[in-house]
Amino acid sequence: SAASTSTTVWLAARGVQASLEVCASGAVAFSGLRQLATNAMFRLESKTSTVSSSFASGSNFIGSFSVSGSETTVVGCIPTTATATSKIGTCGGGSSSSFTVVAASTANVEFGQPCSNPAGCGSNGRPEWDRDYSSSADWAAFNSRGSGDFTLSSNTATNTLTVRVASGVGGTFWLISKKYAPTMRPDGTIYNLTVAATPSTGSIGSIGVGIFEQFKWDDASWGLPDDWHIGANGSVIYTAAMGSPRTASWSIPGSRPIGGGYIGVRFQLAATPTGVWNVTFNPLKFFSPAGPYLLSELVTQVSAGYVNIPKMPSALDANPRTTSDCPHLQSGLLEWSDPATWGGSVPSPSSVVTLPANSKVIISSASSVDPTAVYQKIVVPQGSELIFGEADISLTARGIEVNGALRMGSPTCRLTSRIVVTFVGAKTNSDEICTGCGAKGIAVGPSGLMELHGHQYHFTWSRLSATIYPGDDKLWMMDGTNWEVGQKIAVTTTLFKDYYEGPGDEVRTIVDISADGKVITVDRQFEMTHYAGWEYQAEVVLLSRRLVIRGDDAPL
Repeated sequence: SAASTSTTVWLAARGVQASLEVCASGAVAFSGLRQLATNAMFRLESKTSTVSSSFASGSNFIGSFSVSGSETTVVGCIPTTATATSKIGTCGGGSSSSFTVVAASTANVEFGQPCSNPAGCGSNGRPEWDRDYSSSADWAAFNSRGSGDFTLSSNTATNTLTVRVASGVGGTFWLISKKYAPTMRPDGTIYNLTVAATPSTGSIGSIGVGIFEQFKWDDASWGLPDDWHIGANGSVIYTAAMGSPRTASWSIPGSRPIGGGYIGVRFQLAATPTGVWNVTFNPLKFFSPAGPYLLSELVTQVSAGYVNIPKMPSALDANPRTTSDCPHLQSGLLEWSDPATWGGSVPSPSSVVTLPANSKVIISSASSVDPTAVYQKIVVPQGSELIFGEADISLTARGIEVNGALRMGSPTCRLTSRIVVTFVGAKTNSDEICTGCGAKGIAVGPSGLMELHGHQYHFTWSRLSATIYPGDDKLWMMDGTNWEVGQKIAVTTTLFKDYYEGPGDEVRTIVDISADGKVITVDRQFEMTHYAGWEYQAEVVLLSRRLVIRGDDAPL
């Protein structure tokens, strides 16, 4: 909650979980507002001047509104009662949230700005998402008397986890997740956490859950079996408990951004077992329903942060196409698959293939070379050229030696086809391509030339303009691009300790992209959080290219 009696109030990018109240003697102006809960309350008042407010891109208000002033304007919601000086109504079907504006002069309210991709702002913009923890490898087991009093096992057929409690062991039992709990969205999204436990005999006295940014056991924890105990470096995100349940469910509101955490399940048996007890847990599920993407003001930015990283100018990323300078369209070319090129028969891939002297040989189509064969070695002698045509071509070889020229397109005739050259071979210290050239690759000699000119992508990387949360299948970038459906991208980690918490980079395939190239839908939901704030944003990198020269990991 905030209040002010200043002459003029101007603020940008404010998210409201509980209430925002401003009363000023002068003008009041807010931009980038975001509603973070279904019971948020807004009240903006100016005693002598104007009030204006707008919500962040994609962050539409849901609730009732009342706007009054000498002249009123409401954008984004249709009032049920409207006069020149008053507008009253509801937005998005209504909720317990309210938005009140009282102005001595004009009042202008914009309840929702359109997203660059309208589908991302609808009620079904963000798909539902769940993660279950059912493997014994997901958990560490503890007991208030020690860690060796009970054991874990998992059943992949039934997708259950079983805790085996030894005879005579009582106290409090803990299961602590080894993998990170999902980061919760700070926009009021409700997450559901469910636990279902069935003891083989007897009953469970109590069960509870907790989510912690860090969980650290020390000696004091054994003396506090009934409390959530964390080390000095930890902090509690959420805790809840229920009495004597076999199935428990908790609704957890996402109220602040959390950079991951650990889930703890605590349970007590109603009585100390006289024999071995098996407590079977159905998968602990963490679930969030489908909902809108609520975006920040960064979506409208092309740059943010303390360091503005320069990018290549767009003039260098043109894709000219003039046929007069296309190597594959010049006259006098010899076709690779034509026996006449080789004096009678096309050489075997298992031999060393040397282009004829002073010739220009073209691989014009996918059938020109055998895509399943491994060419032992291809030699382009001085005075000769190996040219790739405008076709999807796959060539596999152990090595290529270029003393003449190897060409794929030109600076003014960029190829749009997909050409992949793959090199194979076992690790060796031998020079298999040429003296001092090693093996498994291309060697270009002093007289040689290699030119590769494929379709250029602008930019080849950008930065997020909205944080990605687990379960998201869309991302927003600051820069427009000419990326394409089917290409692979990588989103870099923003974990503070990537080496400790696990690799945070994620690779996805583009399945849809907006006309301006800024909004991307991917093939799989993201598992990690990738942060984008005013001070720093995760990078998005394009991995795919039309022309690919690569080495195969597996030796042949």
